[in-house]
Amino acid sequence: MAEKIKKEVFMPLKSQLKSLPAEEAPHKAEERLARKRLYDKVLEVLDGSSKNVLEVKCGEGIISRNIGDLGFFSMGMDKDREKLKKATRLGPRTGFMEEDLSEENIENLPDFDVILFLPEDSSWFMKKTPETIQNIITGLSSKAKKQFIFQMPKKLSTNMPKGSKKKEKYDKLFNNIKTSINFKGELKLNQSLKGEPKEMEMLVYSSIVEEQKVGMETKDVNKDTEKGIDKDINVVPKGLESLDTNSMIVEVELDKCCDRIAFSYSPKGWHYLSALLWQYTKEREKDQEQQLEYKNSMLKKYYDTFHPSCLQEVYFPDMNEKMPPLDKGWPELPWEGPGYRYRKLEIFNPDLNVWQHFGPVTEAYGRKEFDRTIKAFHSIEREGYQPEIHPDGYILGFFLKKGDEYTFMVTGGQHRAGSIAVLNYETFRAKFAPGRKPVIDIDEIEEWPNVKNGLYSREVATKVFEHYFYTNSLDKAKYFGFI
Repeated sequence: MAEKIKKEVFMPLKSQLKSLPAEEAPHKAEERLARKRLYDKVLEVLDGSSKNVLEVKCGEGIISRNIGDLGFFSMGMDKDREKLKKATRLGPRTGFMEEDLSEENIENLPDFDVILFLPEDSSWFMKKTPETIQNIITGLSSKAKKQFIFQMPKKLSTNMPKGSKKKEKYDKLFNNIKTSINFKGELKLNQSLKGEPKEMEMLVYSSIVEEQKVGMETKDVNKDTEKGIDKDINVVPKGLESLDTNSMIVEVELDKCCDRIAFSYSPKGWHYLSALLWQYTKEREKDQEQQLEYKNSMLKKYYDTFHPSCLQEVYFPDMNEKMPPLDKGWPELPWEGPGYRYRKLEIFNPDLNVWQHFGPVTEAYGRKEFDRTIKAFHSIEREGYQPEIHPDGYILGFFLKKGDEYTFMVTGGQHRAGSIAVLNYETFRAKFAPGRKPVIDIDEIEEWPNVKNGLYSREVATKVFEHYFYTNSLDKAKYFGFI
C-alpha cells in the first residue's frame, strides 16, 4: 500500500500527465482564455465587501487563485488531483482541497460570503439526476451568505429525444433553478449573464437588503448600487487605493509607469523596448515579408550606445556636478536595504555580466532580448494581455509615492510593458513584486536604509526619487541620439 501511494501521489508531474486521458489534461489555450473571460465576468458582479470566497469545481484555479491575489480569503475545491497540483503551485495565496462535490460534503462545508460554482461545460449536469442537481445547488446556495454565482447550460436537454420523461425532468429543472428553486437562505436571482463557453449561462444570486451605509450617508440600494452589489468598492483596486487593501493585484495607469532606470512606458515618453516595437510595427506595415532584424534595430543601437560607468550616468548623464554615491559605481538605491535581491556587481557591472537595461551586451544576448520582445508583442497582440492564465503572467512592480501622486516602477515583465505601450493600453493589472514593500513614500525618506546609514544625503536621495516623477526620458533619448 505504501508503495502504491508513493507511485500515485509522488510520481513526477510530467510522468503523470503522460498517463492521463486527453480529457483530463490541463486546459488548452482557448479553454484557459474562456476561463479568464469568465473570471472577468465574476469580477463585474462580485460583491467587493465580501471577505471570503469558495470556488467549487475550481479545476486549475484560474478564478480562485486570482481572487486570492486580490486579497480575499479564497479557497478552491475539486476532486481532480492533477489540476489541484497546478492550482496550488500557481496560487500560493489560495487554499485548495481535494474533495468531491457530493451532498454529504456540501453539508459539512462552513458558510462563505460568496460561493462560485462554474462548471466548464454541460457534462457535469448530464451525469447527474435532476434531483441530485437540485439538492447540490440548494445545498451550496445555503452556504453562501452574500452571493451564489452559478453557471449552467442554457438548455439542459438539447440532445434528448422530444417527449421523453427525462427531457421533461431536465426542462422542469432548468425553469426551477431560474425561478423557484427552494433556496434555504435569503438569496434571490438578480442577474443573468452569458457564460463561458457560449452555451452556458451565468446566474447571480445575491442577498437583498433595503439599505446600506456608505461613508456617512445612507444610500438606497436600488438607486445607488447594481442589484444589491456594493459598487463603491473596487474589486480590483486602482492606483494608491490598493495600499488600503490586502490585494496583490492593482490597476495602474501606463502613463505613470517606468523601469528601474527611469525610462518611461508612457506614450508621452521614451523606452528602448517600446521604441523597438514601434520600429518593428512600422517596418511590418511597409513589407510583411521583410521583417526587422536585430542588426538594424533600435535595440542594437541602444545597447551599442548607452554604456554608463556609474549610476549617475544612468540617471543624470548630462550633469557635471558629482552626486555621491551615484558617481562612484553601483550602489543600491536610497530605499534599498542590504537584503536587496540584486547583487550589484553581477547585475550592474558590464565587465562582469550584462544587464537588460543598458550595454554593452554580447551579440547573442542582444538577439535574445530582441526575440523575447517581439515574441511578447505577438502574444499580446494576438490574445491581449492575459496575466491571469499564465505562470508569472503579471507585470510586477511597486509604487513610488509623493503625496497623492504615484509612479509605478516595473521590476518584472519589461517586454510585456513595452508591448502594451505600443498596443495603446491606458491601464493594466499589475502585481506587487514579491519580497519587497509595495510602496516607497517620500515622507519616510529619513527611514530609508541608505539615507539612515549615511550612504546618501537627503538631497541626493530626493533627486533620485523625484527623477522618476519629473522625467519622461525624452531628454535622455535625445541626449544619446536615439530620437
